[in-house]
Amino acid sequence: MGEGDMEIPPPPGPAGRFVGRVSYVLAVGAAIVLALMMYITFIDVTGRFVLNRPITGSVEIILLMMGLLVFLGIGLTTFEEGHIRVDVLTRIMPRRLQALVNIVVHVLSLTIAALMCWQLWVVALDQTRELNETQVLGLPVWIVALAMAACSFTMVAGLLLHLRRAGLSLFSENNSRRRSDP
Repeated sequence: MGEGDMEIPPPPGPAGRFVGRVSYVLAVGAAIVLALMMYITFIDVTGRFVLNRPITGSVEIILLMMGLLVFLGIGLTTFEEGHIRVDVLTRIMPRRLQALVNIVVHVLSLTIAALMCWQLWVVALDQTRELNETQVLGLPVWIVALAMAACSFTMVAGLLLHLRRAGLSLFSENNSRRRSDP
């Protein structure tokens, strides 16, 4: 955080605590998936160059794990507002305009995230209907697609919580201005 930045508290209430806990558990799953990817890649490369025996289907395994890694971790990143944010112009805006811009950004982010979530479900249900599997190992792609779609809900939920907080911030600032005006 830069000088003058405020620490952003987590979204309040039971919904915020629930989304935070679920996001944290999923992020732990992402850490496990990342560690497994690292081990599989190490063993595959070592086997390929030292023993001339790579792991059969390692590319398929890593491909599926990569999708899981992204969507297991995106909920916590969203919940903790860990996404990259460029605030060069917003820093010089008045507080009320900053709050309004924050709401617009959250609405746009939520719209895009909801569209992503919806499309993930469309693809996941299509994969499930066809019971798609990988070509070499026959791993069930549809299970991973369903898991990714389910994990995308944490991103949408986190954005909803942040939009609510941004709205409350704007309205509380309006109310405090009214009370301070003579």
